[in-house]
Formats: sequence, C-alpha cells, structure tokens
Amino acid sequence: MQKILVPIDFSSYSYNALGVAADIARKAKAEIHLLHILEAPATESNDEINKKFLEIVELKSLAGLKLIDAVKIDSITQGIQHYADKNNIELIVMGSHGQRQNHQHIYGSNTDNVMRSSSLPLLIVKESTPDFSINTAVFSSNFFNEANVAFKKIKALLDVYNPEIHLLKVVTPANSETPEYSTRLMEDFAAYNNLKGYCCRIVKAKSVEEGINAYCDEATPELLIMETHGRSGLSHFLFGSISEDIVKKRQQPVLTLKIEDSEVKPDIIFPA
Repeated sequence: MQKILVPIDFSSYSYNALGVAADIARKAKAEIHLLHILEAPATESNDEINKKFLEIVELKSLAGLKLIDAVKIDSITQGIQHYADKNNIELIVMGSHGQRQNHQHIYGSNTDNVMRSSSLPLLIVKESTPDFSINTAVFSSNFFNEANVAFKKIKALLDVYNPEIHLLKVVTPANSETPEYSTRLMEDFAAYNNLKGYCCRIVKAKSVEEGINAYCDEATPELLIMETHGRSGLSHFLFGSISEDIVKKRQQPVLTLKIEDSEVKPDIIFPA
C-alpha cells in the first residue's frame, strides 16, 4: 500500500482520520494525499487554506511522512472519486460523527455517499485513535466469490499489521444456512486468500446488523471490515444499508469494501 487519501475539511473529524492515516502510512511506508474540496461558490480564500495546510504539515504526528496537498473545486463525492482515480489511491480514510450535522463538514451524508460510490476501500474513523494498530480484525461477509475480489484490495493493509482475522458469518431467518456450509465457505475463502492467523465464527441473529454488533461487542476488534453493495436511489430507500447503520453505531474504525451482487442468492443453502 503506497498511497492513502484523506479528504480534509480541517474539522476535528478530519483530524481524527488523518491521525489514523498517519499511523498506517508510517507502518506501510506510504504517502498521504490531503484533499480539500471547495464546492462552488467557494467561501475560503487561498491564504486561509494555505495557512491551514501549513498547520497540518507542522504536526509532530506527521513528522517524516510524505504529504501531498491538493485543492479542488468539485462536489465532494465526485471530487474525492476523481482525485482517487487520477492519483492511483489505494485507501481512503474519512472521519464520521455518526449522525448528520452541519452540511459544511465533509463528514456525515458525504461519507455515506463515498461508501456507496467508491470502488476503493474506505476506512471510517469516528474517534481520535492515538497509536492506531490492528491486533484483531473482524471480517463480516457472505463469503461468496465476490468477497475474494473485494478482499484483495485490503490484503496489503492487513499484511502490514498481520492481525488475527475473525471470519464472521451471520445467519438470519431470511438467509438460513447449515453450519457445515457456512464453515466451508469461510474455509474456502481463507484458503483462496492464503490466510494464516484466522478463525471462523458463525452467529445466528434476527438481522445481520444485530449479529455483527453482538459479536464485535464481545470480540472488541480494533477493526471491523464489511462489504457494501453500494445501493443508491430507490434501492437504498427501500432496503437501506447495513454498513451505514453499523458505522453509525460502532466506535471502532470500520473498513468498507464495495462489492458486486452475487448471482447466487438462494433463500436456503444446503451443502452439496
């Protein structure tokens, strides 16, 4: 992992994200791109923005890191995506306050929009996290084939920390699976991705959200990794987003991976 993007509006939320990004960059020997987006009509002067960037560069927590700053005029969600695509970004780190607040901040609904639209891994940080590290990570997934494609995008990040990975399968009344089949899916996933330090966990719950929250409350991982299907418009209105609901409730950093819907969607799955 060589390039990390931190969209920054100079709020406390963006500084929380920057702190975690700095710890990752130092560990991975990566560079940090600081992106400030102005939505027309711009209300900040160049002098104001430059002064704030200089204050960031002087932070002790960023000493020795390669920082690249940029200012773009665009909508926030599209501006982040355009910059990430153009500069070969591998990870986006954003903050979140868990609820919508002043629209002048990047964080809130814009973080949700980036989560839905970006094909890149998005790490969402809610609190100041000094000396960020990953000893335990929980990856909640259906563990179908598309999960392998998404997981490749964060394998480099996980290899930097080499955490114990808990593969979590939440089984609900709406999507019932036998324990044997769920375990086989997770074991096949682990083998395909050459995982070493991992364990397989199956949780039965009324909903996926309930199962994830209950397991994370018990396991207390430093990182929760989730898939998102990137629903928008009417589909998002009707079905919502488990990832967005989880991000609003969890305090630890959440890493989301956008995946394509699987062609296999049975209501009940039995082992072959």
